[in-house]
Amino acid sequence: MAQQPPPPPERKRLPTAQELSALQKDTDQCRTICVIGHVDHGKSSLVDWLLADGGAMPPRLAGTLRLMDDLPDEQERGITLRASAVSLRCPSPLKTSTKDFLLTIIDSPGHVDFAHDACAACRLSDGCLVVVDAVEGVRVQTRGALRAACAERLKPLLVVNKLDRLRHHEPSEAFAALRRIVEAANAALHEACAVNACSPTYEESSTFSYQSIIFASAKDGWAFGLRELAKVLRPAFGNAPITAIERVLFDDVTVDDGKVKKLRTPCSSDAAFATLVLSPLFKLLDGDDVLSEPLLAGASTTAKKKEDKALALLRRRFPLARAVQRCVVTQVPPPITALRDHVMFPHSFDEDGPALAYCAKFFENSGCVYGACRVLRGVLRVGELITVDGVEVQIDALYAMMGSDLLSIDEAPRGSIIALGPALSSAFAGKRGALGADEINPPKAADVFPLVRVAVSSQRRADAEVVENALEKIRRLDAAATISREGGQTILGCVGELHLDQVLRDLRRAVGVEVVVGEPIVGIREGVVSEKTGEAVVPPPWSRELEEDDEDEDVVVEVEAMDERVEEGRFARRGNLLKIVEGDEQACVEGFNRACDAGPLAEEPLHGVRVTIIKASGEDQEALASKVRRRIRQAILRRGARVWEPLVEGDVLCSQNALGKLHGLLSKRRGTIREEDVISNELWCLRAQLPAASALGFGEALLEWTSGGASVPQLIPAGFQLLDEDPFWAPTTEDEREEHGDFGGDVFASSNVARALVNAVRRRKGLASDERVLRAKAEAQKSNQRIRA
Repeated sequence: MAQQPPPPPERKRLPTAQELSALQKDTDQCRTICVIGHVDHGKSSLVDWLLADGGAMPPRLAGTLRLMDDLPDEQERGITLRASAVSLRCPSPLKTSTKDFLLTIIDSPGHVDFAHDACAACRLSDGCLVVVDAVEGVRVQTRGALRAACAERLKPLLVVNKLDRLRHHEPSEAFAALRRIVEAANAALHEACAVNACSPTYEESSTFSYQSIIFASAKDGWAFGLRELAKVLRPAFGNAPITAIERVLFDDVTVDDGKVKKLRTPCSSDAAFATLVLSPLFKLLDGDDVLSEPLLAGASTTAKKKEDKALALLRRRFPLARAVQRCVVTQVPPPITALRDHVMFPHSFDEDGPALAYCAKFFENSGCVYGACRVLRGVLRVGELITVDGVEVQIDALYAMMGSDLLSIDEAPRGSIIALGPALSSAFAGKRGALGADEINPPKAADVFPLVRVAVSSQRRADAEVVENALEKIRRLDAAATISREGGQTILGCVGELHLDQVLRDLRRAVGVEVVVGEPIVGIREGVVSEKTGEAVVPPPWSRELEEDDEDEDVVVEVEAMDERVEEGRFARRGNLLKIVEGDEQACVEGFNRACDAGPLAEEPLHGVRVTIIKASGEDQEALASKVRRRIRQAILRRGARVWEPLVEGDVLCSQNALGKLHGLLSKRRGTIREEDVISNELWCLRAQLPAASALGFGEALLEWTSGGASVPQLIPAGFQLLDEDPFWAPTTEDEREEHGDFGGDVFASSNVARALVNAVRRRKGLASDERVLRAKAEAQKSNQRIRA
């Protein structure tokens, strides 16, 4: 009887709802991670190969399809715009277990404008893959992502991606570059721990070491950690234990006849990592025959082309999915361990209490709004009641998130990442919140500063309600978008220009009517002069506050600029401090709050002002609060009002030939260079800082000025800068008039930056201003004096 051929191997596929529920119940076999890092460092390509290994896509498309970027705008822009999750079944990399693991992966955006989604992904995870480009290294958003991860006390794993980009370097130079990247990543991690006040135990356990580093080429689908390298290089090390090899392989050691020797010169050409790993790897990528090398001994492939042969050898020898799965399973704790001491719990956590979950964000799918949620305790079941914002609501539906698809499930045990049904999601009043009676700490990095704001309205009055409803929906779905009313206008606030462009796209698609968008608005802050001078203070030409009768001594107020002194007994608001010597506390605080919200220059918030109320008496609290507010504004004008303007900063990769053009553009926009780092002989990395008002359109201007020789940076808020110039100073001498212009004549003095910023804000708000309006179609220009005449 002829022998029957063996059955074909079972094709990999995504788990069904029943299989997923069974895997979720075994929490020891579950791992939840997010993929974070700088934009264009290869996060989505890395996730592609994990999806291909889990049966979600063909391997031939992995690395280039970016399956998790399912939005048309994401495919068009080539970047991830929103975080999305998927649950995959992976074989056990442990010898002690044969059961499959459930790996839940959240692919997050890398652009700083969408960092709020990365923060939400961190809140839902237990560990993170920090992806870093092997050439660009640790960049600004890498640091931001690490701060978000440390804020949630995640276990970070470092993935040095695009290792093939270093093949044109000498192996020793590439080894030195990799060592610098690991050192920079650890420095950024320790900085993030300091910012988030992490414990020494967490900081020590999170440091990137030989166990938590992976070297990869996500586009080509191969990767290895030091454990994978130790296994194949064991003969070269005299069959030493694998654990001993992986401990020293990335150090300054060499191997001679199977014996490990310490090198005196760091990153020398004789280093084991350079000679045994990088040298044969680079030769293979260049098409040389290196199958006799220990790194590739015994490997074979049927590919004919040299390039295909090299990639096929590496994918078979070092599959990316296996290296990542091994590192995640061995380093990231299971949910039941990670949630026990999570920072979101303000008090001791009762593991046996009623069901508790946290909704980190809302998203839209097929026209319905769902909530991305994690179960923290107990089990959520469809049909049961749960408390949302103090009101009991029935759970209408639960879904497992599979990228753009939602898989309906009946229950979700502890540690699960799920989507809440539309009815339950609509019960939340805010952009995030808890399900259950327990108190949950909000994410530290969730709130962002709206750097760019625009006025939004409908073209026709009849469409106003449609636009308002669409804006309210956007405010709910986008954690970083803000909607406010100022001067009868609806103001849309966004993190940056890319975020604004994407929100306006979503708005126009949602309403289907013409939307009018105003010019970008950049806010300022108002303060006082640091050191009071003996010069007379020039009052604003539109203000009459200093002309009011000051004989009433019921309220006496003093103001000064804040310094580093720390004093007790003070109230704080918007970066300002209040101290009450004598007076009604409630009325004084109310008046102080009103003054902080709107200063005397342009009704913008105060910043860096220390207020001392020496005396405040009166019977009517409302009248007293109004008088306190007025006295604070008068005190600021008398001392000398100043303008704080917001700053942004970012890393610019620039060729050596374009350095002069970059410096010229920054000088034109009142920018500065804060740091300089030489990456190679032809490539520089510069930390640029410039005012937010000058940053609008900076990317396009940078490409034009440098002819493409510099990359467009991701600009992040960098605090405020005090303009040390009086916004109401006027030239008095003839030389001053020639240099600055004459405020009272026909020449407008535009050199006073503070005056220009104040006038711009007042003009936008419809407030009185002394700024001249030049009419382009007028037959003749008339000065204010001739108009009055």
